[in-house]
Amino acid sequence: MGGSQRKTSYLLAAFGLFAIMTTIVGYSGWYERLTRNRNEAIVTDAERIIDAAQLWFARPVIYGGGDRSFVGLDFQRLGMSDTAGAMTVERAGVKYGLQNITANTFDLRVEAPDGMVWEAQNIGFDTRPELKLAVK
Repeated sequence: MGGSQRKTSYLLAAFGLFAIMTTIVGYSGWYERLTRNRNEAIVTDAERIIDAAQLWFARPVIYGGGDRSFVGLDFQRLGMSDTAGAMTVERAGVKYGLQNITANTFDLRVEAPDGMVWEAQNIGFDTRPELKLAVK
């Protein structure tokens, strides 16, 4: 009977240790840091740029908008640059670029410091584009 009690004690000790480690990992945020998208801030910035461009498209010219056209869109008009005609802007080492601007669509290219490149193409006023990794 002594061997059975010893096995039970080891099993309870292992379970207790597992419970304590699970609690530590959960409360410290360690698991969240492992599972979170490390590029979340870059994607959020790109979505803000797209939102600002779509709002600029809809705003009348007298209020500083594009009057239902993306022609003339740049980062200065989006409030992200002091330079008129700026088609690229860098924030925290990440380069954002507006490309292929037409009356109804534009493209956004994002280059991260680690070399990863994302693109969202044919962004219109009423689209919710997805950033996709660009093929090199």
